[in-house]
Amino acid sequence: MPLDFFDDTTLHPNFQSYQKKTQEQLDKEYSEFEKLIAMEETAADLVEQEIEEDYVLDRTEDIKREQSLFLKRSEKLKKLRNAKAPLIEHRQEEIKDLKSKRKIQNISFNNEDSDEDGEDELDWRAGKL
Repeated sequence: MPLDFFDDTTLHPNFQSYQKKTQEQLDKEYSEFEKLIAMEETAADLVEQEIEEDYVLDRTEDIKREQSLFLKRSEKLKKLRNAKAPLIEHRQEEIKDLKSKRKIQNISFNNEDSDEDGEDELDWRAGKL
């Protein structure tokens, strides 16, 4: 066992001077550590800003590229629509004519059916069956 194992070492003058030196050394190391950490944080922030700027630039380029594709597609569709406009109008007129003919046929068909139904009701032989 050491000689002053059970003694109070804080009362010895050597221990107090050693403790002051140790505390001063720890404070100095801690301040150096804080400076080092601050420099690392600054460097990390700069790298993060660079990465974010690159991301934003890439994203804006992607958006511009998509926008130009959409504009080209829109122009192409407008040209196609303008080229087919007379054709579409003609087809719409044909469809309207066909619909009106069907209505006329349905009306005439319904009139023929209603006459036959009325005859069956009036026929005395139909009632006995």
